[in-house]
This record gives sequence, structure tokens and C-alpha cells, in this order.
Amino acid sequence: MHILAVYGSNTGNTKSLMYFIKEYFKSHKYKFTLLNAKDINAENIPSFSKHDLVILSSATWGGVQPTLQEDFAAFWSLISKNNFKDNKFAVIGLGDIYYPSFCKAVDFISDDVVKYKGSLLINSLAIADSWEDYKPAIKNWLQQLQNILKQQ
Repeated sequence: MHILAVYGSNTGNTKSLMYFIKEYFKSHKYKFTLLNAKDINAENIPSFSKHDLVILSSATWGGVQPTLQEDFAAFWSLISKNNFKDNKFAVIGLGDIYYPSFCKAVDFISDDVVKYKGSLLINSLAIADSWEDYKPAIKNWLQQLQNILKQQ
């Protein structure tokens, strides 16, 4: 099984969360490729179809008009509908629990994934910026993803 994860991070919280996720899957003997969205451009867009699961992660920015994290938004704008064919996706995002738009990035990404035929959103998780406080919930989410992958 091979997992691709792409994230965008300004403060480092999403980056550290994604490294936690990477270590989890590597400890369970999965191949895991982790990419920072800021390192992706039109010439090196990853192919989702080469992976059994694609995990996408962006923090939510902006209180009144929420948006994706800027590097992730740039990466996301490069992705074509063809890159979604027959893939399984999971989405995880961080946000400030005091904003009414808490983790809206998870909704934005999830909505895009489900509107493309041939792709499947298998799970999503929205958590507070202080993700370390939510490790039990994150591990539970990762176990759910792992169980779904084992059923393939």
C-alpha cells in the first residue's frame, strides 16, 4: 500500500501533524510520500492514481471569508479533474476553534473531491490548531483509514 499526502502550512502546525501521520503509517509498513504544497508546481504535479490513498491537508485562513492555506490553494488550482479518477481521498485540517469558519478548508477540499466522478472521499477530520491535544482522536482516524485500506 502506498499513501501520498500533500499539505500546506504557514505556522508549522499542519506540517508537524503530517509528519506525525507519516510516522504512524510508516510504523505500520506503508509506503508514504509526503509533499509540501509549496514545492509543487505545474511541472511536478503528483499523480494521484499511483497511490492507494491520497491525504490532503490545509489549515483554514481568514475569519470572515475563510480560504485554504496559500500554498495549498496554489497547488489545488493546478489539479485537473483527470487527476481524480478512481482515487480514494482523506482530508484533515486544522483551524482556530474560536472562528465561525472553523476548519472550513476541510469542507472546501472535501466538496471538490466528491464532485469529481470516479473519486471517493473515505474520511475527513477537522481539529484545532493544537493538534497534539487530539492525538487519541487522530490515531482513531488513522486506524479507520488503515481499516479501509485493508479491505481493498
